[in-house]
Amino acid sequence: MKLQGGYTFDAGIETVWAHIFAEDAFARLIPGCKNMVSTAPGEYEGLIAVNMGPIKNDFSVCFKLRDQAPPRSCRFEGRAEGQMGGGAGNSLFTLEECEGKTKLQYEAALTLTGHLNKIGPRYVESAVKSMIQLGMQKMEEEIKTADLFGGQVDAPKKHRLRDFFRLIILFVKGLKRN
Repeated sequence: MKLQGGYTFDAGIETVWAHIFAEDAFARLIPGCKNMVSTAPGEYEGLIAVNMGPIKNDFSVCFKLRDQAPPRSCRFEGRAEGQMGGGAGNSLFTLEECEGKTKLQYEAALTLTGHLNKIGPRYVESAVKSMIQLGMQKMEEEIKTADLFGGQVDAPKKHRLRDFFRLIILFVKGLKRN
């Protein structure tokens, strides 16, 4: 099965790259991710819960980053296994900046096993593309939020919330002065 698609971010290429590879980004950006840990530099393992139509399963995943060319491209190799079957494959994403925006393009080749293969590649392709789109939208939101807080890509949520309230207090104080 082959996949391809893209997403355009309203941010520069360096910002997008930083968000993709920020600490715990994969755990935050992959829909249904229950956990994701780095097992070695550029290697990750985790658990992803998928609940889309007939695909209702937890999948153990592992993947490796290959051929990183910051901030332009990176290749991933990985596999996923669950009670419904699994899959293995590789993907390449590229980033291209144009007029202050960054276009992410991806291509992937996957081999499905078990019940996932029986469900049909078109349905699985649709589910995977939906998950990718949701992850990209979440990243777009995080980029906009980080811009409010001086680009704190890895700021824990409690610190971002604290900084948000500080901004509100400063804003209100500014209103009182005027």
